[in-house]
Amino acid sequence: MNHRHEETLKHLFKTPIDRNIDWWKIEHLLEALGAELVESGTSRVKVVLMGQERVFSRPHHRHETNIQMVKAVRQFLEEIDLTPEHLDQK
Repeated sequence: MNHRHEETLKHLFKTPIDRNIDWWKIEHLLEALGAELVESGTSRVKVVLMGQERVFSRPHHRHETNIQMVKAVRQFLEEIDLTPEHLDQK
């Protein structure tokens, strides 16, 4: 994971929630963490990471995420202990 991925991860867990994160940055972060991304329909992507699966809808007209998307990605990463704090300890 490089510096850009680390910055994206920090933005995902920022309070208040940062809604202007480019979706492609999140996808690159997930891949850097070892996720497999599988296209699942026109605007959906299935993420398989550490034995867990989640399907996310990509933003339609803009590339930035909204608050609900950020919360969903954050929750997914928390469930598999991939938060900035957990990664700092490794």
